[in-house]
Amino acid sequence: MKRFISFLMVFLLVFSVSWIAMAEEESITLELWVDNQEALVNGKQVKLDVPPTIVKGRTLVPLRFISEALGAKVDYEAKTRKITVVMENLASIKNKLEVIKAELAEAKEQYTAKVNELEQKIQEQTNTINQKTEEITTLKESVAQLENEITNLKAEMTQLNEEITSLQKQLEESGVKNDTVPPVIESDIVKEGLVITDPLTLQFTIKDDTKIVFTRVKLGTMTISEDLGVFGIIKPELYASGEYDLTLEAIDAFANKATFKTKVVIKNSAKAEPIKISAIAADMSGAMMGGDPEKTIAALMLNVSNKAMNNIEIMKIECFDKQGNLFELMPGAGLYDLLKMQLGLEHLWIQSNDKITIPVAYDLTNSEKKAKEYFDGWKVFVTLYDSVMGKEIKLEALVK
Repeated sequence: MKRFISFLMVFLLVFSVSWIAMAEEESITLELWVDNQEALVNGKQVKLDVPPTIVKGRTLVPLRFISEALGAKVDYEAKTRKITVVMENLASIKNKLEVIKAELAEAKEQYTAKVNELEQKIQEQTNTINQKTEEITTLKESVAQLENEITNLKAEMTQLNEEITSLQKQLEESGVKNDTVPPVIESDIVKEGLVITDPLTLQFTIKDDTKIVFTRVKLGTMTISEDLGVFGIIKPELYASGEYDLTLEAIDAFANKATFKTKVVIKNSAKAEPIKISAIAADMSGAMMGGDPEKTIAALMLNVSNKAMNNIEIMKIECFDKQGNLFELMPGAGLYDLLKMQLGLEHLWIQSNDKITIPVAYDLTNSEKKAKEYFDGWKVFVTLYDSVMGKEIKLEALVK
């Protein structure tokens, strides 16, 4: 038995040994010393259960330590006192390496695909944010422009007041008696409840002996004329259908002010209506709604276009399904409400000659139906505030 064990030992010269096993491109170096329980494996210190020793001129080393350090498996059968050392051949190791490489390549491919997907989502969200930022910037520029116009009007009013004061002073110095009777304004065309369906040139008669120094014509809150003897034209296709206050203000040389005020009705055909809405059912990528990008989801988009002279505000959007149920993402809030909250907007205005598309509903049930089928028969009601009319107007769109 001793001869059998000795036959499996490695003879070490000069009381040290170096054992190198090659596995593809990596080597393992073992260093042991006789009667020393400390050994080195690739330069790292380990402790042996039994140190190398010299018996009858032969150097014996621990078989289990050396075999396992080289990646072999050691079994000992006590009954037969048999020791078996099993070590995989190079071909087997290469096969395992190839399997590991293939698994790593697949994992890398999956990781790359996930990174690309996330980058695409980030880019889409970045594009949306940039678009909304541009819209906000445009709105701010419009507000700044309106503020400049208001400042200029105030300056003109100040100048007119100075001119009126100067004229009054000249009249006092000339000895002309001050007139306190305001001008009288009449019109054969403009009557209470006048319905305007075609462009109308306004005509007024100012019956006054003194000189008129200023006139202003307003339709609702919008000034359409500030010109002596010219009272402007009302083009109905530039205003939403509805009832408006029509006002003419006239000031004479003695600063007497007269006001002619009546209500008129603008009535457009559906084709000529400047403010329009439409509901469009569209199949969107699931990624747009935070879902599976490989699938589509039914979505409902609202188009609002404004060709009126003034800006309009979207106050409220309500969606009802074919059974008349109100669509809400949470109690009291629809998709439009959450959109305003997300963008931090209290008001959303659409400028003159502009249009906007807003998501207003999507398939919460994951029915996998096409958008036109899912939203068939739905109705969308939009409440707008018309700043010229000074009233809210309500429009309806049916999904077909």
